[in-house]
This record gives sequence, C-alpha cells and structure tokens, in this order.
Amino acid sequence: MDVVLSHGAEINLATLGDEDRRKVHAWMDHLRNWEKDSFVRSRSMKIDVPGPEEVFVLKTSTDLRIFFVLHATCLEVTDIARQSSLEKVRQAS
Repeated sequence: MDVVLSHGAEINLATLGDEDRRKVHAWMDHLRNWEKDSFVRSRSMKIDVPGPEEVFVLKTSTDLRIFFVLHATCLEVTDIARQSSLEKVRQAS
C-alpha cells in the first residue's frame, strides 16, 4: 500500500532529529504492509475525531505518534507528534 504524507506531516517530520526521522520512516515501512502486518495493526487504534474519515493513531515504540487515514488506494499520514506534546495540549484545553 502506498504511504503518502500530508503537508503538515512532512513539516513535522522535517523538525525531528535524524534518529527520530529514521524511526518514523521504519514505522512507515510497516504501514506500507498494513493489510499483512498484524503487529502494526495491533499498535494502531481508531480515534474519535469529527469528520467523515476514520483516523488512526500508531503508537510507536517511543513517544512518537503517527496519525493516519486509510483510503481505498493509499494510507495518508496526516500528522506526527510526540505523546508529551499531546499531553501538554490536553492539559491546556
């Protein structure tokens, strides 16, 4: 399955250090095999967000989270964030 990055995900990926970028690319390789990779499916969960698309979050082995949408022809990574940043946003709201 093709994996494409949204503009926002590309920006967030570019802000990561070399090692974190390498890890995200490795996880995206797993996402390419979404249909056959039970490990990556077990680490992903659907999240409740407004809108017509089903959004998933992949909990990586670090504090990085990869948000994505499954389309008929591809998997679109919509965001990449650190769990610690998400907690700060949650506490602020």
